[in-house]
Amino acid sequence: MQSRPKILFLEIGGWGGIAHYTYNLLNSLSRYVECTLLTEKDYELDNLARNFRVLNSQLSSITYPKAVANIYAALKKEEPCALHIQSTLSARRDWFFIFSKLKIPVFLTAHNVFSHSEKERKAWGMNFSLKMIYQKSAHIFLHSQYAKNKLKENFKIADDKITVYPHGNYLFARSLSALKNSQEAKEELGFSGQDKVILLFGAIREYKGIDLALESFSLALGKIPLLRFLIVGKPSGQEGIIKKKIIEKGLEGKIKLIASYVPLAEIGRYFSAADICIFPYYNIYASGALQLAYAFSKPVIAFRQGAFPEYVEDKKNGLLCDAGKEELAQAIIDIFNEYDLQRLGEASFLLAKDKFGWESIAQKTYNIYQRLT
Repeated sequence: MQSRPKILFLEIGGWGGIAHYTYNLLNSLSRYVECTLLTEKDYELDNLARNFRVLNSQLSSITYPKAVANIYAALKKEEPCALHIQSTLSARRDWFFIFSKLKIPVFLTAHNVFSHSEKERKAWGMNFSLKMIYQKSAHIFLHSQYAKNKLKENFKIADDKITVYPHGNYLFARSLSALKNSQEAKEELGFSGQDKVILLFGAIREYKGIDLALESFSLALGKIPLLRFLIVGKPSGQEGIIKKKIIEKGLEGKIKLIASYVPLAEIGRYFSAADICIFPYYNIYASGALQLAYAFSKPVIAFRQGAFPEYVEDKKNGLLCDAGKEELAQAIIDIFNEYDLQRLGEASFLLAKDKFGWESIAQKTYNIYQRLT
């Protein structure tokens, strides 16, 4: 084996959470491995300093056969000793055209064991396709014991084929964002500097429990009149329903919905305005948005389910509560009335630096490469 193996990484979108994750992973891995990232032409992080090469190609913006052809062209050009997939083109087809066909090891970071989309989960042939992908992967990297349990329970994958390590921190986002004074940031967004602002940040998806969060906010507002709710993220068809519920409950002026994708340089203004961040997700294997909250020193509230108990230290950097509107409302009331938010936020930042650092993640990834390439 070469002293610095050459690995080609595939991340098809070029923007958002998985692109941010891959950027950080490769920057750390580059000390051990010659890293080349194959990603979409419009790569969001193209202007950032990096320790790896980028190949820009059309992947998510063209037909499946053409995208596969572009991947094969990159493999032929680069001649890597392995392919490490961070995001697939199409699970129902990739198992055959990529995982089954290549003569080199194919590693997989399974950010989600199953899709969060119910329609995609129930699509014809999906379970079979996922089974083939997981079975044909040389090794699978997961971000929680919860994800490992789901993988083993549903697909019978052997322990020695799985590595679990945490989702790494997003401290890089803090360094790229202009942080503001809390009062100034609140006023810029149309709140009062004295308002107590809850932030739910990230792509607006059904599984993130925004409908339940609206109910909880309405309940907590009766106890905390200055409570305000900020919802920010890329829209995915749910924003119309959210706006309707805000009007139905008479919460205009107390809830601000910004349904748009937020570039890295703009993220800081929303976290600067937030007093706490909430994560009322119905299911989660790991969360990049949680790592953003930690990077910006924010206390968090999350449901005691999925992977959250592995990431949130209850009553140290935030609160875990049972899934339910009353339970979330009570947690919101408690965190503002009974806890030192600055101390909780400082604990979140320390977790980002210490528990979720990238170096140990890169080392463990490299150890697997050494064994299997």
